[in-house]
Amino acid sequence: MRFQALALDYDGTLASHDRLADPTVAALERARRAGLQLVLVTGRTFFELARVCSRLDLFDVVVAENGAVLHDPVDDTIRDEGPPPPPRLIAALDRHAIPFQLGRVIVATAHSYEAPVRRLMAEVGVERDLVRNRAALMLLPRGVSKGSGVRHALERLGLSFHDVLAVGDAENDLELFAACGFAACPGNAVAEVTRVADWVFPGDGGEAVSRAIDGPILSGTLPAPRSGRERLTLGWARSTTEPVTIPARGVNILIHGDSLSGKSGLAGGFVERLVAARYATCVIDPEGDYQALADMRGVTWCEIGTLEGWNDALAVFERNPAASVVADLSALSPERQLELVRHGLVMLRRLRALRGRPHWIVLDEAHYALQAGGVPDDAAGLDAKGFCLVTYRPSLLRDRVLDAVDLFVFGRTTSPAELEFLRALLQRRGQGDATILETLPALTPPDYLLASGGAPGASR
Repeated sequence: MRFQALALDYDGTLASHDRLADPTVAALERARRAGLQLVLVTGRTFFELARVCSRLDLFDVVVAENGAVLHDPVDDTIRDEGPPPPPRLIAALDRHAIPFQLGRVIVATAHSYEAPVRRLMAEVGVERDLVRNRAALMLLPRGVSKGSGVRHALERLGLSFHDVLAVGDAENDLELFAACGFAACPGNAVAEVTRVADWVFPGDGGEAVSRAIDGPILSGTLPAPRSGRERLTLGWARSTTEPVTIPARGVNILIHGDSLSGKSGLAGGFVERLVAARYATCVIDPEGDYQALADMRGVTWCEIGTLEGWNDALAVFERNPAASVVADLSALSPERQLELVRHGLVMLRRLRALRGRPHWIVLDEAHYALQAGGVPDDAAGLDAKGFCLVTYRPSLLRDRVLDAVDLFVFGRTTSPAELEFLRALLQRRGQGDATILETLPALTPPDYLLASGGAPGASR
């Protein structure tokens, strides 16, 4: 699992006793050199943060006051995401001797004062959200949170939330987690946070986080996330009606079936789910079967007839991290199609290495491009995962292409040659149960079989 950015809490996550330790600073510097963008997300008032943290320059954007203030360290600008505290609220707190800290937008006090604070807000007619942060209580404008703040920051940086790992330790970090694709915490996090985190890093605070950055984060060796948030529903099991889901990241899928078996419809439905979940997706469409997807919000249809057409298509991903593109090559001869598919895959591979998107590439009629003599393996980029290959002739795919597939979705298959090929393929992958293939000739849309590293199961 590789990320484009880290969204990091300050106190208890990066800092201890107000300060960043030298090993933590060194780990953040290495993360920046590796190409990760860093967003600091804290509940502290901006002025207090500037007083205790001398290395705000490490971060591309600083989200302070629990999402209420955005600071750009490069151009030294500050933008408030909410109104300042009402003077009548401040006067009431002062009059009742409730200690508080005042920021540009936020008011903070101790959690033990929650009851009198609620009473005073009702008395003076002020509506504010009360957010707990361990022993602290923050008073914020309605709708302002670490989640809203980091969403503004990611928009400014041109990043997809799917490519961001949030790291925090306290209750107010739950909104931060919800705004990012993945979530982690150090071992000293509160119970509510550890329950929802994808990963819990052994140890406390900055020491745990810096070890994680230098280890599994930068090396891309984090285990599978445990929360299951980044999963997609393909359908449901006929026997139980339970949803059939697959990982949304880090896998390649092959959809196979006879002509008119419904495989293009299944692939189109898969793309619709990707688009709805805001995964950037590129559909390479050699036969014009996916034009209807252009009616969906966030999908751009591009006719690819030249290399310049690919430039236009990839520019869509540059402008919008959640955009999707249907690249239509149906007007071209097979020879020209193959040439431009190869060029497109090379360009997409470079863009993915730079930006992390598109998250998915759907290649229809994959047997034309990925057979012997087709697009070379190094150009195709299947090792980066996030491919959905659609074909009615898997027997034409190169062995290295098939070896890169993690999940198989089978529709109706009646060709004896393809059935025998699939039998040998599944046996090679340790899934040689003949009863699986016996069902394929009788399948009718919308029934399919899903086969992965474990036992296959029916999906509708």
